[in-house]
Amino acid sequence: GFATIFAVLMGNFINHGLYHSLIDVQSTPYLPDTWQDNQLPPGIQVRDMRPQNPPIMVSLKQGREGVERALEGNDFTGFPLVDERSDADGTKHVVVAGMCDRKDLEELLRSGQEITEVSLKKCSNLHPVTVRDDFPLQSAYQLFK
Repeated sequence: GFATIFAVLMGNFINHGLYHSLIDVQSTPYLPDTWQDNQLPPGIQVRDMRPQNPPIMVSLKQGREGVERALEGNDFTGFPLVDERSDADGTKHVVVAGMCDRKDLEELLRSGQEITEVSLKKCSNLHPVTVRDDFPLQSAYQLFK
């Protein structure tokens, strides 16, 4: 009764709670497979569920060192392939150029060949489905489930 509610309120006051702690440990938000369309909370955007840690990306310009850096210390199976572009005013933007699978990047490293923009593009999906931060979570969930 009251003791349970009081304990939950005190625990939430002290830290984020168990659910948020698990998100931090696993580095991914959890979206259950059993949600129905009408059960997803309305008004939530993709940015609300995205982990706060920066994504690990493979740059078109960094060659072998960039690929090795992306693969080390994690067991992720996919990495965004990115390029840096500048506006007319000199503002730099990182844009997604494709999506790389770990197995393809590892094979590229094992080949011993120089890793260039062309070789990275050849082993990547150059037309991945992406969504912006302000995209509704309900639509993103339907797109990627």
